[in-house]
Amino acid sequence: MILTAHSGANKTPPNKPGFFKGMKHVNADAIEVDIRCIKGEYYLTHDNKLFPKLHKLLSLRYAFEFIKEYDFKINCDLKKEGYMRYVMDLAEEMGVEDRIIVTGSACDKEDLEAMRFGDLYVNPEYLPEPRPENVKEMRRILDEMGPRAKGINVSYKKVSDEFIQKCFEENVPISLFTVDDEKLIAKYAAFPAIVNITTRSADAALRILGRELRK
Repeated sequence: MILTAHSGANKTPPNKPGFFKGMKHVNADAIEVDIRCIKGEYYLTHDNKLFPKLHKLLSLRYAFEFIKEYDFKINCDLKKEGYMRYVMDLAEEMGVEDRIIVTGSACDKEDLEAMRFGDLYVNPEYLPEPRPENVKEMRRILDEMGPRAKGINVSYKKVSDEFIQKCFEENVPISLFTVDDEKLIAKYAAFPAIVNITTRSADAALRILGRELRK
């Protein structure tokens, strides 16, 4: 199972230098960042509140440099469709093709065709509601999206234990976000269908999973 440190994990500032500095010694498998294109450039930001202050935003290149140096995977959470080709091109340029996980607004025809490598976990807006009776349809949609569509990306608040079990039976891997409660982290880590847990409580999750800090 992959453990992903959500942007802002361990009470760091999301998508800011302090987040990356705080993750250097966290033994997560991946970090998550939010990506937006603003005036033709790709920045790390969840929303548009800082659009007038672009000098305060980090670039996607900054994030790729970080994961290359500190050996993380990276969950690129795309905030609009149409970003995939740039993400692929930059990752290839920087030699981090094997570290890319994509979620968010990333499943229109153009994006799916542009995804040359990496793992895609499909967000709820492209899928039926996460109920047990819809799992077979989810599997069909993933198959239609192609081999990069590895599973679904869904909030833990939207899923039942029955749904998770059905996903296991139908081979629909689940990337679950954003699980911060320690008891819930322990609970969901025991489900074989759940292949990723994204959390803001990275240190607590590491303790639960029995992992040590990085050197």
